[in-house]
Amino acid sequence: MSLEESSKMSNQTPSQDLNFSLEECKKAILDAAEEYDRLLEKAGNESPPEGTAEAMWEMEKKMWRQREQQQ
Repeated sequence: MSLEESSKMSNQTPSQDLNFSLEECKKAILDAAEEYDRLLEKAGNESPPEGTAEAMWEMEKKMWRQREQQQ
């Protein structure tokens, strides 16, 4: 549904449709923060595949050699 169609169906502005209590807003913010913390913990606990650092280092050295040759 397009924005125009939606506007035609309702004469109310979007702000009139919102009816949240302060407690509901606080809970939503806290829940989102906890979920974000879990995401960061999960991301920090995963190790890259074996040999990734060495492969990246070799790629960087190759790129620098190519840049030096171009100059």
